[in-house]
Amino acid sequence: RGVRALELTRDLVPYRRCSLLKAFPGTPHVLFVVPALSAEERGLLLATLTRLFRLVAHAEEIGRSSEGLRHLTLPLMGLDDVIGLVRLEPSEDTSYEAQHLRLFSLVAAQLGAYLTMIRLREEDARKTEELTAAHGFQQLLVGIVSHDLRSPLSVITTVGPVSARCRSVLTTSRADVGPRPDVGSSRRNTSGRAS
Repeated sequence: RGVRALELTRDLVPYRRCSLLKAFPGTPHVLFVVPALSAEERGLLLATLTRLFRLVAHAEEIGRSSEGLRHLTLPLMGLDDVIGLVRLEPSEDTSYEAQHLRLFSLVAAQLGAYLTMIRLREEDARKTEELTAAHGFQQLLVGIVSHDLRSPLSVITTVGPVSARCRSVLTTSRADVGPRPDVGSSRRNTSGRAS
């Protein structure tokens, strides 16, 4: 999509080459170029734009470019931070004027907002994934804990009523039979008769 946006920029501001350096903090810098360059030219352009990005990001005074190529470079802003650069190189017969700069400034602002929106969506998706994983782990933990608590409780709830029934059965059967005779005293009585 970044390359397509650069291609559409040609309708507003004519160029020979358009480059965009995406440089969010903590991520590797990514370079988009229309039309595509050879690996060697791409490496040189990436080094040049990275050096310029460091100057712009640290608010150092830049001054005129010592580069031989004519170009117009603007910072890409996102949430009040410099998140990259966009650079236009005019064709030989084109000279940029104030109107081109105004249009290119609008393009740079829109590109910065677009790249920031994509970055925020990616972060949101990543955090949603983390929350989903944490919620899944929490559900697993709740399942394990509830199973561990349920097992002893199920034994207690199963054995409790059974043991209560057994007690009631024993109590009622003893009541039906009457008092239990003392077996030891009857033996003593019989042993006394024999002597």
